[in-house]
Order: sequence, then C-alpha cells, then structure tokens
Amino acid sequence: MKVRYKEYHPCYTITVQNAEELRLVLNKTYWLASENLLYTVSYSDNLSFKLGETKWWRLKLIRPIGVLTMHPNMTCFKIAHDCNGFYLLSNDESYIPIEHLMTRFPKGTVISQINDDWLLDDETD
Repeated sequence: MKVRYKEYHPCYTITVQNAEELRLVLNKTYWLASENLLYTVSYSDNLSFKLGETKWWRLKLIRPIGVLTMHPNMTCFKIAHDCNGFYLLSNDESYIPIEHLMTRFPKGTVISQINDDWLLDDETD
C-alpha cells in the first residue's frame, strides 16, 4: 500500500528590529517547534525553503525543507525535537569558548548537555 499525504506547514521569514519584536515573534510562533516542525532563528538572511519529500512512519510527506546558506559570521539556532534544547550553528568566534556563550543565557538556565557530553547537575549552576 502506498500512501501520499500532503500537508503544508507554515513557513515564515521575519525581519526583527529589536528585542521586543523578537519576544513577540517567539511567543506567537514557538508552537511550531513544539510540534516538531522546522524552527530556526537566524541573525542574517540565510534561510530559504524548498518543497521536498520526507518520510514519517510509513507515510511519504511533501513538506517545506529549510536550506541554510553558510557565510562568514553566520549564526542561527535550530530548536531541537519537542523543544528539548537547541543547536547553535555558527562560525562567529565570539561564541568561543563555549563557556563564554553560556554566560549569555538568562539566569536560571539549566544546561544538561553540550555536544555529546552530559553534564552533572552540580555543573550547571
């Protein structure tokens, strides 16, 4: 049995001018990430979309696929499965070492894994 299911999810490309606008956009669109849909925040105009076939269980789906174009000083965040973390994609040296990036997170942020290394609870304070 061959099943083709067409469902198109919203794709937004939004230019944000300040922190308040970013907060509003995140509050209104973050449900996309919790639904396991592509959710990426980029500091530059480097994300485009194309339609492509993906497989989900036994279904073949036609969905928008995000395409990132890498260039110098590029930074973007991709939200992980079920909003359980994020991936930082960057070649910006201001994020090196990783501890420097961690100091920019809001107070109370819990970090449990960096790359493939799980951290102990007492190391996340």
